[in-house]
Amino acid sequence: MIKRIGFLGAVLLLCFSLISCAAGEKDSVSAEGEQKGDMLTVWTFFERNTPGHYYLFLWDDLAEKMGISVDVKNYSVAEMEDKLSLALVTGELPDVFLMEDGTYLKDFVKAGACASVNSSLSRLSYREDYMPSQEDGASFVLPCMLHDYGVVYYNTELFKRLDLEIPNSFEELEATVTKVRQYNAQYKTSYSVLSFGGKDGYDGNLLMNMLLAAESNQRPAQDGDEETLEQSEVLAAAEKMASLSSLGAFSEGYMETGDEEAVTNFIRQNSLMLINHSSALSHLVWNMKNGFSVGLFPGSHRADGEYCIVRLNGDTPAGLCVNAEGLHQQEALQLCEEYVRRVDRENVAAGYRNMLTDTEEVSGSRVPQLIEVTELIEGAGKVDMPDAALEPEERNARIALIKDLYSRKSEPEKFAEEFMKLG
Repeated sequence: MIKRIGFLGAVLLLCFSLISCAAGEKDSVSAEGEQKGDMLTVWTFFERNTPGHYYLFLWDDLAEKMGISVDVKNYSVAEMEDKLSLALVTGELPDVFLMEDGTYLKDFVKAGACASVNSSLSRLSYREDYMPSQEDGASFVLPCMLHDYGVVYYNTELFKRLDLEIPNSFEELEATVTKVRQYNAQYKTSYSVLSFGGKDGYDGNLLMNMLLAAESNQRPAQDGDEETLEQSEVLAAAEKMASLSSLGAFSEGYMETGDEEAVTNFIRQNSLMLINHSSALSHLVWNMKNGFSVGLFPGSHRADGEYCIVRLNGDTPAGLCVNAEGLHQQEALQLCEEYVRRVDRENVAAGYRNMLTDTEEVSGSRVPQLIEVTELIEGAGKVDMPDAALEPEERNARIALIKDLYSRKSEPEKFAEEFMKLG
């Protein structure tokens, strides 16, 4: 999954000084992303734990079949902002680059950096919920990743080893934390309940969104106002986050732990639960087989069974952009079209939902976790996306507030007040 991020003004201001130098070197082979002969350059942004090996390795296979050469570079999600921001300002964007539709893309469209993909869209049969946004009648991104949802992975083998039941309510979760702490004291072990990467703020933001969705889901339905959070709900979610932190629910050294390391800790049987996104599932299946299950955060269900699931990227799934100044735009568009088709076929073959209406359904065995995720998504009474509509600056400020909360630098009352001010 690509995490939603935007420009930092400071980065752009620092980059403008490089423009004149870059202009003089435009026709020569220069930095990463510059055209090298007839080779197409592709930048992707995936962590090792997501989403699947074929997302990275299909490029070379497709290029060989098309009779072209590609230079594919994959960076971590954390590098996306710096890499693309600098490349935009210096005029060194690759021929194809992965990014999320929405606010971040608009800056590139305004700068004239992205080619229209309307011709490709006419040849691809996207489902309605995957059609990209438009600017003045044109679209500039070809979605290639499935919608991503916040889920909880439960290490079923570790729950059995510690003779514990998977918690269904927040109170049961707190009791589980206490029992694990007692188990560790008795047997000199160091298990944690939640494998948690607090360093970059991503896992904390995802957990808070789950808590907020659970709180808002408890109120009676209100006409046209289901997505408006109330301060009392924010405070209740903050108190739960603070409780988990003070009880010691998070993995050891979580403030120095990144998301990828948190996933690895879960795989290595160090934690009972993992807060993460649905596109990490294939990585977990590969490493853990059937030793885990997928569900919602404890307490997300109402008494009548209703629940909401957090859709991380809202209506803007990640997709491929083509450099408007690239020397081989048509080849790049054709390559992207084939990539979308092949990725969708691979997704469906693995048991995921598809993006294209003409992708042939594949019959066969599906791993239990894929069935669980599909049932969670299809059974959701509503899809809640608290961060999807925020501007990047607001989102970053919100993440900073949440980080102060779970690191115990802020109290729930102060957090709720500041949180509501951000809108």
